[in-house]
Amino acid sequence: MLSLLFALFAVAPPVLAQPAPAPMSPAALFEQGATWDAFIAAAQARADEWKANAARSAPPRALVDRLAAAGGDLRFLVVAVHACSDSAHTVPYVAALAREARVPLRIVDATVGQRVMESY
Repeated sequence: MLSLLFALFAVAPPVLAQPAPAPMSPAALFEQGATWDAFIAAAQARADEWKANAARSAPPRALVDRLAAAGGDLRFLVVAVHACSDSAHTVPYVAALAREARVPLRIVDATVGQRVMESY
């Protein structure tokens, strides 16, 4: 049996390892991310929680004004998963704040945003 396995490995063409894809920059992730409206419309897991938290999200005016004054090139990149309770109870409030302050926000899932999520 061992000689058969050796023979198979000896005649099989070598498999070249494919290089890992280069990680996407936060800017590239932002460009491919979903808008808040698209993200919440696609929610299947915890959809009621997402929608309820979004409906009651009302950031304080002072906080909105501070964020709006922070700078014109500010953008929010959010890494979230529909099924995550932490996301469902946090992201709607961040999205409301961004909307009110007119700060662009995009959401990517943890599959593509894992590296960014772990970095920050």
